[in-house]
Amino acid sequence: MAQSIGLQRQCLRGNPDDIEERKRVWWTIYTWDRFASITYGRPLGINDKDCNLQMPSDVLENPSFASSGFPQDEAICYSTYQRELNRLYWIASPALEAIFGSRTFGTSEQLAGDSYFALVKHATKKLEKWRSCLPSHLSLDLEKDVLPDGPASSRAYALQSLSLQLTYDNILIVLHRPLLARQVHNLSHMGKRSPDQSVDSATATHSAHYSGSNFDPAFSETMVTSPELWVDAAVRTSKITELPVLVRLATESHLVAFLAINLFHAAIVLAVLALSQPLSDTAQDVKRTITRIFRVQDLIGKRSALSKQSTLILKNVVALLLRRESEAMLAPFTGTTESISHQALRNGPDSFPFSVEDALRLPADATLNSRQSLAMDDELYDVNPLHRLNESLVSVQHGEALPAFGGENICALICRDFS
Repeated sequence: MAQSIGLQRQCLRGNPDDIEERKRVWWTIYTWDRFASITYGRPLGINDKDCNLQMPSDVLENPSFASSGFPQDEAICYSTYQRELNRLYWIASPALEAIFGSRTFGTSEQLAGDSYFALVKHATKKLEKWRSCLPSHLSLDLEKDVLPDGPASSRAYALQSLSLQLTYDNILIVLHRPLLARQVHNLSHMGKRSPDQSVDSATATHSAHYSGSNFDPAFSETMVTSPELWVDAAVRTSKITELPVLVRLATESHLVAFLAINLFHAAIVLAVLALSQPLSDTAQDVKRTITRIFRVQDLIGKRSALSKQSTLILKNVVALLLRRESEAMLAPFTGTTESISHQALRNGPDSFPFSVEDALRLPADATLNSRQSLAMDDELYDVNPLHRLNESLVSVQHGEALPAFGGENICALICRDFS
């Protein structure tokens, strides 16, 4: 309806107040269109090429929305926030259209291909530039919480900066997800190789860690950047839970559902990271972070149906994390179903595939078969972190150890965007 009456077109004549209101209405519709596409996976409803309307101008407003009778020093400018939000979605729009638009690249293979990578690379650079140019009052400081008794303007700006930060990080996660899907596809095919090929692939993977190459040489640059950006965005989102006053303000405002969506996305990304290194310090930090996210989701579940649903899924994700951690702790590092001590009793002390010293140098969660261990040298003890992340992506994609939820496997709920 808005497009049918031409709200997206620049109006050259008319009352200035009416023109300004027209801008606000249209750009609010525009941001909601982009938000709905990201959240629900629906096609974009607005084509950027059809829009030439200017951004809203800066106008001081009463936070109580009274038309008159308020001190001017209590006025707040909301327009700057709206303008920056518009720009954020506008920058990401070409890549979002490739994912969700009616004129997409066509297939999942094309979406994860080099053309899409070039598009995302360009968008990511522009997004980072946008972030660095934000006004100070709209740039969220993740190391500093809001003062509980601060003025109304500081609370308003804190919520605005939170909204922009969550949107920015969520867009990065969404844009780089299809690129990770290609790596999942490659690794899934690698998993179908013969045992001899698998051993050779594992050795090649370790060598690639030092040479800068990866499983798909033509796509190596993608996999160097995308997992880092993907995880960093999730970490920043999760750090919101370390700002209790800001989280309380958000849960008492219109941001409650938006906060729940983004915290859930971050928890899933962090879970994939923890699954790749279940006994690492990073995994322990992730478990603590997911605990905080779970508590927030549980508390605001009464206000947001999405939070209640997210809580149920997170319970199963936590169960998967704990199961993977247990498997890593108890698995024999020879890759057999028997422990080393039983083998030693039968075959003698000289039958160990490598020495105790070698065994203790291995990463805590390394599980190697005997053939691999015989070929091991000191250079390979440092297991490639990217390879571990790749393996966890595949395991989540395949739904390993994931229980059913409402008749549907959990991997179908948390990994739809990888398919």
